[in-house]
Amino acid sequence: MNYFTELFPLLPELILAVLVLVVITADLFLRRDQKWILTPLTIFGLVLAGIACPLVWGTNSTLLGGFYKVDDLSVFLKGATVVIGILSALFAPSYLRTRRLPLGEFNAVLLFSLLGMCVLASASDLITLFLGLELMVMPSYVMAGFHKTDRYSNEGGLKYFLLGSFASAILLFGISWTFGLTGSTHLQAIAAALGKGSVSPGLLVAIGFLTVGATFKAAAVPFHYWTPDAYQGAPTPLTGFLSVGPKLGAFAVLIRIFVDGLGPIRADWLAVTAAQAHRATHRVAVGILGRDRDVEGGARGGRGGRTDDVRRHRRVDGQLVGLRAAHRSRQVCRLDHERVVARHRHRAAQDAVAAERETLGQGAGEEGIAVVAGAAAGADRRTVVLTGRL
Repeated sequence: MNYFTELFPLLPELILAVLVLVVITADLFLRRDQKWILTPLTIFGLVLAGIACPLVWGTNSTLLGGFYKVDDLSVFLKGATVVIGILSALFAPSYLRTRRLPLGEFNAVLLFSLLGMCVLASASDLITLFLGLELMVMPSYVMAGFHKTDRYSNEGGLKYFLLGSFASAILLFGISWTFGLTGSTHLQAIAAALGKGSVSPGLLVAIGFLTVGATFKAAAVPFHYWTPDAYQGAPTPLTGFLSVGPKLGAFAVLIRIFVDGLGPIRADWLAVTAAQAHRATHRVAVGILGRDRDVEGGARGGRGGRTDDVRRHRRVDGQLVGLRAAHRSRQVCRLDHERVVARHRHRAAQDAVAAERETLGQGAGEEGIAVVAGAAAGADRRTVVLTGRL
């Protein structure tokens, strides 16, 4: 057997696998001030993987017993994956250095995710597709929570991990249904089995599970609620990768499943996906219209879906405003009373000073007058302070 002929179409994946090992090993032996070497090393390896993509263009062969398929579409997706990886590796070092985040771990996690995307692009079996998908999303969970000392990053990573695990379980459930109904996990065998018989209701359920699992990875409506927390918590360069990289892998999953595997029943799965899209659009439209109706109902006194809640909130807000106004008025009245009292005391002190001055006469001198004035005014220092504020 000619191993070179067998493994040559896998050249981009092999380069990425070797590059991951080299980066991890180099990170162990480099000092802290030498970690910058990992960035040019990673970019150099990705450039080599990108150069390998045109070399395998036009192969169009199935490898590894039908589990792996290299065609022009897969090569194109691998080239796009390499470009995304190069941009992410270029933009990340300055950000990570400023926040004292490990550069070596970032490069290793990034390369693992890129390798999973390449596996997804060439998967021709549902098992290989699921393994590639997990190899892509597991590092994505780590990226979302990469800033370990930031609670927002921890929260985003945990939510992404939990919801992503649920979506992977749903996708795996759909794969098991498809295997039970068709008797195979190879996409070509599934297409051949579906081309011979009619579509059963169970197969439509399997298509629904597959659609939910794949569209969650692509953050498609209505399975996109994990994106705000994950993107806000992850470091900015990693957010840029998460917003592009896993989406490319998710679209590769959709293409492989629905075009290669479920192509013979395209009319049926188009109806299922159209129904799901219509339901999602309807939910979004109802939410927007309901919010507008609540606002208009609260303004006109009409009835809306949540008009009572809006009125309740407005009533509570009005009560809070009233309490604040009453408290402020009490404070103003108290200050006015204190100012009036201070003014009277100040005038009484001035009258006392004038009376003492007349009693002592001019012979007492300025020194005696100052002593008497200090004694009269020092009786209540707060009076003097408040008077000075008037």
